Amino acid sequence: MMPFLRNTWYLAAWSQDVQPGQMLARKIIGELVVLYRTAGGELVAMEDRCAHRMAPLSRGRVEGDRIICGYHGLEYGPDGRCAHNPYGKPPALAKVRRFTLVEKHKAAWIWLGQETPDLAQIPDFSILDIPDDAAAMRRDHVTFDAPWDLIADNLIDLSHVSFLHDGILGNAEMVGSKSVVEEPKDGHQTVTVSRDSFGTAPAGMFDMLFHQDGKAVDSWMKMRWNAPAAFLLDVGVN
Repeated sequence: MMPFLRNTWYLAAWSQDVQPGQMLARKIIGELVVLYRTAGGELVAMEDRCAHRMAPLSRGRVEGDRIICGYHGLEYGPDGRCAHNPYGKPPALAKVRRFTLVEKHKAAWIWLGQETPDLAQIPDFSILDIPDDAAAMRRDHVTFDAPWDLIADNLIDLSHVSFLHDGILGNAEMVGSKSVVEEPKDGHQTVTVSRDSFGTAPAGMFDMLFHQDGKAVDSWMKMRWNAPAAFLLDVGVN
C-alpha cells in the first residue's frame, strides 16, 4: 500500500455535517478523528480517543465547549487538554492531540502533518461559495471499498469516459479527443487534465439536460487534481 501524504490538506467533512451539540467521527489517512462545534460555533478536530482508557470520545457527548468521555466522564476542552476530572484534579498529562482545522468553501479542511500548515495550499473550491439557493447543489459523500490511489487514477484519467460511461458522459465520437495535461507550477500540487471534443454528438446526459436532440456540439471535460485527494470536475457543452 502506498504511504499517505501527511503535510497537506484533506477535506474532513462538509460544514453542514457538524451541527452544534453533535460529534462526527472520521478516519482520515489512518487517524481516528472526532469533529465538533464549540458553543460559539468554532469547528474543532482532535484525536478520537480518551487519554485515560483510549475510549472513543465520539461515543460520549458535547456540552458547551467540551467533549465528555462516555467511559469515566473526563472532559476535554477545544485545546485537547483534560479540563475536568470528576474524581479529582485533572492529570497534567491528560490530553489528546488537536488537529488544525479550517472552514473554507463550506467544508472543513484538516491538516494531519507535523509541518506548519500552509493555508495557501487549501484547494480552491470557491465555486461552492455561492448561496445554496442560487443553483442546484448537493453536498454529500460516497464510500468506496477500494484503494484510494486507484480511485485517484480513475478520476484523473478521462480517456475511459467514452467506454465505461458510454451513452451517459461520453460516446464513440469522443474517443479520438486529445488529452491535455497541465503539470504543477508555482509550488502548488495541482495537475489538470482536459479533453475537448468538437462537432460531435452530445453525451446522453447533456442531450437530456439541454435538449440537443442529437445535434452536434462542442463539449469540454476538465479534471483538476489537488494532490493527494481533492478533485474538481468541470464539464459542459456549447
